[in-house]
Amino acid sequence: MLIKAERYYAWREEHHEGIQDSAGRSTLTFKQDHSLETRHIRTLLWNLAYQQLKEKDWQRLARLWGFTEDQIRAIEEQWSGNKSFCEQGYRALLIWLHGALMTQPDPTKLLYEDLVCAGFLESAEKIRQFKGKTDPRSKKCAVS
Repeated sequence: MLIKAERYYAWREEHHEGIQDSAGRSTLTFKQDHSLETRHIRTLLWNLAYQQLKEKDWQRLARLWGFTEDQIRAIEEQWSGNKSFCEQGYRALLIWLHGALMTQPDPTKLLYEDLVCAGFLESAEKIRQFKGKTDPRSKKCAVS
């Protein structure tokens, strides 16, 4: 929660957003998100962290998203063990999602673009395919 808050307040200061500016938005919380609205993307992020990203990959994404070295170290210190990078990556992805949901209408599209930018082309393609299978708006209509 501390990293979410730190990143939020840094973003707000950078964009000169006052507390009154955010009153019209949905209620801001730093608690873990279990909402039905984000279940789809949280599942997508879990698959990315546990099945696609390798050790140290999440750190490349975190740096791309403006995480500080202190924030990256804090995430690393929360978990240890052979596969701890999976949980560390998932944590970083959820923190990213918290910020992305405040500023982006489609965080999945932003995630795809950032994966491409960071050089994770295979993971980006899997994200695109996953979204295409599960997003009813992405179905194409063909005239025969």
